[in-house]
Amino acid sequence: MSRRLTLFLLALLVLPVQADDTIPVKIGDVEIQLSRPAGMVDIPKDSVDAKAVADLTPPDCILLRTCISSDALDNTKAPDPSADIMTSRVFVIKEVQMNIDSGSFIDFVQQQAFQVSHGILISQDSCFDFVETQKRLDDFQKDTGVKMEDTGDIYSLGVVSRSYACIAFMTANYMNSTENGKTQRLKCISVYSYVRLKEKVVVILTSLIKPLILHEDIRTLKHAAEKYQLDLQFLNNS
Repeated sequence: MSRRLTLFLLALLVLPVQADDTIPVKIGDVEIQLSRPAGMVDIPKDSVDAKAVADLTPPDCILLRTCISSDALDNTKAPDPSADIMTSRVFVIKEVQMNIDSGSFIDFVQQQAFQVSHGILISQDSCFDFVETQKRLDDFQKDTGVKMEDTGDIYSLGVVSRSYACIAFMTANYMNSTENGKTQRLKCISVYSYVRLKEKVVVILTSLIKPLILHEDIRTLKHAAEKYQLDLQFLNNS
């Protein structure tokens, strides 16, 4: 349980998306369908895991759906401390729920692609609100018993995918995790995907947190994020 709360994000399976895995959500005046990512299940809404994810949700975002690797919630198997855990979080930004035309979104894609071509996206010298971030991490600690400390800098690993309906990029940063008096330095890699669905934009966050991240981990994360964003585009835009 505690490791699932600490390493809250990754493990790729390739199961087909089923129709009954979708839920409708409203963004402004439009209803979109959110499928369940391959190999995942919804995090139970009354669980500590759900509360921990809510703690980490930025205040300017609305959390639409959160899923986790099905193996993580399989109580019939012994816990595997070496297993990667995947979660998928889908957000909508509170202030950006109006219709976004294709031209405006393409301009946004170009701006994001230029920004993430640089090495450091966020540092202690940027205007990023580290106080608010730490507040969310403090709430996370109260609910899980795990203390997480963000070291500050977020590095860009470049664009993962780019099209008229999506821009996705990968980032990396370090954090310290303290549990039961033991501190670990962890590396977090994340894929941020901005996807245009029925003229609305959602943000999908997929991440992996481990002491050591190998090349195959990055490839697995990339493929997982791309598959899910394509699933959502096919479901809503076809």
